[in-house]
Amino acid sequence: MFKFKKYLSQFFYKFGILIKINTIKSENFFEIKETLLNFKENNDLSSYSKFINKISNQNIKHLKFIGVGGSISSTQTHTLVQYKGQYYFEKIFDANAIEFQFLQENYSDYHEILKQKEVIIPKLVHIFERNGIAICHFEYFEILQPLQSDWMDEAITLLYKFQSLPYKGLKFSKHYSELTLTRDMSKLLLELSINENTLKEFVTIKNFVEKSKYTFTHGDFYKSNVFRNVVLDWDEMGFYPFGLDWVVALHNDDFNNANHSSIYSLFEELSIYDLDLNQKINIAYFYLILLAYQSSFDALSRADWVHDLSAHLSMLEKQP
Repeated sequence: MFKFKKYLSQFFYKFGILIKINTIKSENFFEIKETLLNFKENNDLSSYSKFINKISNQNIKHLKFIGVGGSISSTQTHTLVQYKGQYYFEKIFDANAIEFQFLQENYSDYHEILKQKEVIIPKLVHIFERNGIAICHFEYFEILQPLQSDWMDEAITLLYKFQSLPYKGLKFSKHYSELTLTRDMSKLLLELSINENTLKEFVTIKNFVEKSKYTFTHGDFYKSNVFRNVVLDWDEMGFYPFGLDWVVALHNDDFNNANHSSIYSLFEELSIYDLDLNQKINIAYFYLILLAYQSSFDALSRADWVHDLSAHLSMLEKQP
């Protein structure tokens, strides 16, 4: 079969058509992930399903690939499946990764806690662990009801509900700098280190934010995850400094065109919400981290942002 596929690949290559040959690897999670991504890239659901069932010793019917993205500790090959007559959303994780251990330890508890706040999240129904992978089946919502009114009105209502949850140190939780959304933080620190004063100001702001109130945070609060009847994708939930979800909510689908060239225009946008200066500083801090390399910011703008934010922090510290 491999020789036949290789022949087809060579034949079609002459006509400008590239066929990728799937190499079956299953020695460790990253080899399994590479194999599954190849199957997904070729839309080869049949081989995908056979491979998963073989290494997991299950009999799961994979119906279609759905969704995109996911953490590095997942295979990033999400599927709609049928198992024992029921439909589920399937995610596959590295069973040894802290993200999966966090999910296994905390997800069911917060499913119930959020339900009490009238926030519905998919129930985690099954976990199958074998050969270093963890197959997770979540409740599947066939119909997703988009938010009908102004996005921010309903989004902020949800965020206030998150903020009302009492702080709890969660086992296997990550630092906010380890989240997918904050992946550019080390790059920003390296750039700011060119100027010693700017770096000192940034570190002072960072320390202030990290000593502020930690609130329950979704960690991936995009419109594609937030619906009237359910909030999806809780892989990166946790207790982090206030502000992370707010930045995503404010510029949900438009990170590349975020129009705040200065901290003052951001604060003007925030003025319609019931936020104190402490909370605004936190939001501005996360705005810089999340949008530093995804908008019209240049190096000078980023440095100016730090200086202005430092000035507001000084104002806050002088308040009685």
